[in-house]
Amino acid sequence: MDVFIGNMEAALGQTKPLDSLEESSAALKVIKKLVKSEGLSHFCHSQNNLLDMAIASARQSLSGFEGKIGRIVVCTESHWDTSCFDICGINRLKGELGCDDAHVMGLSFSFCSNFQFALDTALAFIRSGQDQHLLIISVDRVEPSDTRLVGDNLSVLSDGACSAVVSADCTLLRDAWKVLGNALLSDSSIKSFASELDGGVLSELKGLVQFVRHCFALKKQVLTQADKKDIEIFVTNNYKKSVSRIFCMLFGHRGAPANLDLIGKWAHVFSSDVVLTLNEIYPTVALGQSVFTFSSGPQSWGASLFEKCLATNQAHKLAL
Repeated sequence: MDVFIGNMEAALGQTKPLDSLEESSAALKVIKKLVKSEGLSHFCHSQNNLLDMAIASARQSLSGFEGKIGRIVVCTESHWDTSCFDICGINRLKGELGCDDAHVMGLSFSFCSNFQFALDTALAFIRSGQDQHLLIISVDRVEPSDTRLVGDNLSVLSDGACSAVVSADCTLLRDAWKVLGNALLSDSSIKSFASELDGGVLSELKGLVQFVRHCFALKKQVLTQADKKDIEIFVTNNYKKSVSRIFCMLFGHRGAPANLDLIGKWAHVFSSDVVLTLNEIYPTVALGQSVFTFSSGPQSWGASLFEKCLATNQAHKLAL
């Protein structure tokens, strides 16, 4: 059964230069190094709570959408902000989006790959016939007392929300992608799939071999589902450029990651990075061209393959 995703939108915090961060002296030294050598120059800061950011993004995604959302999947790791986690917040979310009858479910613990796991959940509900249209919202915000550094020197966290509609009917979507494949993988024996790339367990041969095997397994599962042989365009999380390039290389893609030039624009917006990049590169991707996405949490990872398609209503508008 064909499933599509589109109407990708975002509500990010205010863009600020990295040198405006108030961090400990040790963290500031790392940030200065990231700015100079890794292309990180800005981050997004928001004083809005999770619920406000989620609604702001989702309202854009649902603007002009004529289908009925059967289920809303909200993914976050910012559990310190309880605005989305009580009955008043859930009712406000549904009410302001005009989705009073929708089921709301939460998804966590996959960290920066939460969106990939939410997509897998949406695919299952549609293919089982339980839903025709789902809304995915990924929203996170750094706790004011916490550091924005990811790991020791992997990236800098940004505040923001992204959203997208997953549907069995591409004619209702704008800027649509067909989901060709999706695969998930978890391994509790690896401390951190990304932050240990240039040190720690993955610097040892055993850890590195295991890492490469996981990349190969995810790639094989996704490309086999899609009946594809190679990756045309590669997208990963907005970690520092050197790590993004390593991911790209380990997945066997010879070009540069498509998100490379966006790292300095947003830094790392938790699990929203993939959606932000897909939305940004959509105009430059040719019809029928595919994009392979990879997201990594500490011990859970997801990969997908999307093919750019032109929805019927978009084709009609172009014809006019």
